[in-house]
Amino acid sequence: MNQATKIFIKKKFKDYYRKRYINYPPNIEQREFGMGNFEKKIEYRHRAFKNGRDLNLYLRTDAPLYISYSAAYYEFPANQPIIRKVWLGSDLVFDLDMDMKMLDLRKLDMVKDEASHLINFLIEDFGIPSDKIEVKFSGSKGYHITVYDKAIQKLGKQDRREIADYISFSNGRLVEGSTWTKRIKEEFIRILNEKDIAALERLEGVGKKTADYLIKNKERITGQIERGSWEGIPGFRESSFMGIGKGLGIKIPDEDNMVTIDIHRLIRLQDTIHGGTGLVAKCLKEVGDLDGFNPLTEALAFDDSPTEISTTLDIPGFEIGGGSFKKIKKDEEIELPLYAAIYLMLKDMAEVAQVVRDDDI
Repeated sequence: MNQATKIFIKKKFKDYYRKRYINYPPNIEQREFGMGNFEKKIEYRHRAFKNGRDLNLYLRTDAPLYISYSAAYYEFPANQPIIRKVWLGSDLVFDLDMDMKMLDLRKLDMVKDEASHLINFLIEDFGIPSDKIEVKFSGSKGYHITVYDKAIQKLGKQDRREIADYISFSNGRLVEGSTWTKRIKEEFIRILNEKDIAALERLEGVGKKTADYLIKNKERITGQIERGSWEGIPGFRESSFMGIGKGLGIKIPDEDNMVTIDIHRLIRLQDTIHGGTGLVAKCLKEVGDLDGFNPLTEALAFDDSPTEISTTLDIPGFEIGGGSFKKIKKDEEIELPLYAAIYLMLKDMAEVAQVVRDDDI
């Protein structure tokens, strides 16, 4: 990325922060903050702010490409190393995303479905009130789900690991009467009623012959399962439970699982710009707003003013701002809406095609 492009992007980031007041997480004075630039998402950390006014003054002055805050609460958040901060507790955070080379609404919708599924787990299985759950688009490839609940803040790494394992069904443990047992019973009955032989054959211990038998006798077997008995069902064993459970569980990659376990993790600050996309880490007002949320139209930081760029790579098709953009060849000068132009610049696929001076910032 050349200097003119960096100056152009920095100016646009400052314009964004100068026109807005950025909200902040609870107990901001106990949070550690980390900032990033064009080279690194977290270039430096151990920064603290006394209040929202100080935070917003910093954003309007420095306009970092990335800013994140700690899930943890500390007595001395600016101290380093971490042991000198004196840990007081941490929010429970889940990070759900999906690999995508370019912004793709279909894939983002798949992550959104997983996020909605996760929220149901938190409410139904753990009894967490919906008003203690924050849903936030990450600004890039997925969603952050944060639980602000004092009953959870003191949980250590092992406790958090067990929560993540339960939600993803990684431990494969079932307790009669639990929500998981209910889910698995309902799913198995659904498979039988829909005569989904392929789904049955994917279960360990169930081959084609057994699947045919189960479908043929589905009414008797369904009644038996509804009464709470699995005994005598051909081919069915505890590993079959596990196969259904893993299919119903939240699919959390190992690296994202570490976000939940790590009590010192930094996460993107709500309503700030993601330095890799130019989209906002949009915080939803209520968990129920997730279903109708479209991040590619509702999380735009910039407008659609025409902006000339010069491409430096062949650019595959992508989606943003409610529109689809076709492939663009390398070394092509093209005019795009500002939000699309900045997205390509931040991905180091294009440069701004205009003269920009340092004193423009």
